[in-house]
Amino acid sequence: MRPRVTYANVTATLALVVAMSAGAYAAGLGTNDVKSKHIAPGQVKLSDTNEELRLQCPNGTDLVAGSCIEKTLRTAHFIENARNLCAEAGRRLPSVAELQAYAVEPGVTLADLEWSNNPTIDPSGGLDDDIDLGVGETELSVIPGLSELPYRCVAPPKR
Repeated sequence: MRPRVTYANVTATLALVVAMSAGAYAAGLGTNDVKSKHIAPGQVKLSDTNEELRLQCPNGTDLVAGSCIEKTLRTAHFIENARNLCAEAGRRLPSVAELQAYAVEPGVTLADLEWSNNPTIDPSGGLDDDIDLGVGETELSVIPGLSELPYRCVAPPKR
């Protein structure tokens, strides 16, 4: 006598095949393993991307640590003139940390001394701009009112 095929047998077999296929498919993907072939066209929106990737810098600047630093060194000026010229362009002088981050970028060479936006008051009461760009073990100091140094400005990134 031949076994009888019922609706319940077909449904159970189909459910088993689907469950095994889904398990095998899921086992092939890691926890956060999504490949481009798994994304439907037009489904990734700008809000889904990394925030740093959406930042854009003006021409002539490089994105470093969230700031757009000018690639080209500007001619030497006193610090107040440098600050004012950057401000007129809607920019500012970089911090020492920004210059240090820029200095380690491939192909970047900074001047031995450049203005930063970090003037400090030294213990003797004078105004002093400590500039340490990682160009050696010695911290180099210049007196802002009496020294002209080259500089570069920092522009805010845009989205």
